[in-house]
Formats: sequence, C-alpha cells, structure tokens
Amino acid sequence: MKLRKSLPLKITAAVLITMLGLFLCVGGYVFLNLLANEQITRDQYVDTIRCFNRMSMDTSNVTDYFDLYVLSQQQELTAGQQNQMDSLKAAIGGSDRNFIWQVLDSEGNLVISNMAEGEGSLADNVGETFSSFAFDQRITVSENAGDTIIAQIRYNLHYGLREGLPYEDDYRAEADDFLRKKDWLYPLLSLLGFAFAAALALYLFLAYAAGHKEGQDGIVLNGFDKI
Repeated sequence: MKLRKSLPLKITAAVLITMLGLFLCVGGYVFLNLLANEQITRDQYVDTIRCFNRMSMDTSNVTDYFDLYVLSQQQELTAGQQNQMDSLKAAIGGSDRNFIWQVLDSEGNLVISNMAEGEGSLADNVGETFSSFAFDQRITVSENAGDTIIAQIRYNLHYGLREGLPYEDDYRAEADDFLRKKDWLYPLLSLLGFAFAAALALYLFLAYAAGHKEGQDGIVLNGFDKI
C-alpha cells in the first residue's frame, strides 16, 4: 500500500500540521517578545532598556529624596513629607544595593551618598555604567519684610551599578532572568526552524497525496482531500 493512499496517515499528518502551526505561532510570539522587549541579543543585562528604565526610576527617587533632605535641613517636615522621605530612602536603599549614587555640589564636594565609607570613588565601583547629570535645587535663602528670596543651587548626581551586581536586589534578579532567557534564545530558534521544516514537509506530503485513494487508480477527491 502506498503511503499517499493511506487515509489514517493523511489524518495524522493534518493533526501534526495543526499542532506544529500552533507551536510556531506561540513560539514565534515568544521569540519576537524576547528580541523586542527583553533585548535578549544584547551582551549583558546592563545594556538593556529594562535596566535603563529601572536606573531612571531610581535616579528620580534620589532627586526626590534629595529635595526632601535639603528641606529637612531648613525646617521640620510634615508627617506626610517625613513618610514620603522614609519611603524614598527605603526605595533607593543603602550601601548594600547594586545601585549606588552620590550628590555633589557645584564645587565637587560630596553632599550625600548611599555608599559606605572607604569604598573609594563611585566611578571605580561601577565601571562602564557610570553616569551623571546636573539638576537644580531651589531653596529659600531668607525672608525679609514679607519678601522671600529664593536661591537656585546646582548639584550633580553621579550614579551607576556595582560591577558584577554582587548584592541580591531587583537588578540582580532581572540580570539572572535576562541570562536565563538568553540561554533559551538559540534553542528556541532551532526548534522553530525544525517545526517549520516539518510542517512544510507534511504539507507537501498532503498536497502530493491529495486525490489518491487505496484500491482506486486515478484522482478521487474525498471530503478530507477537499479541506
């Protein structure tokens, strides 16, 4: 009996094509998501947009915390301001975090930092992730005869990630997740290639076998062959 005349074989091939098609759709979506959203082809986690976004969020928290820190040096904070300051301090963390930062005044003097004493310069600890930007802080200098005098002081925020991400925090968790997904990239691509080749082979078999029926010569289209 020729294979192309076997109806059970045709049905099996059709079922396999359907399953492979579903796998290609789901696997293709996962693969494209890894490429687009996770930037999995990057060499390391610190080069991804995911890391950049988290660092941007942390720098925003640092500047917000610094605003309240400066205000606390001038006056007593309200209960709401104190709670916000405490929350921001917890978010940016202390010296046991991979994200480290320093605020310096316009003359380069250290104002505040989450680094421990004796750690050396920030640039030496963070390597290629070192970044900085300037921001302005508006403070009340004096109030005289009902007039408030506001001064604008420029500060510089230096920040980056510790080399090797030695501490267990959100950055380390995302970096580990990045490496796990990166390990799956090429095996997934290989499986997708195999599935596509198998589906194509099965489709060609069904096209070749269409119209052939066991025990009859010539072309005989049944209901299955017309699908």
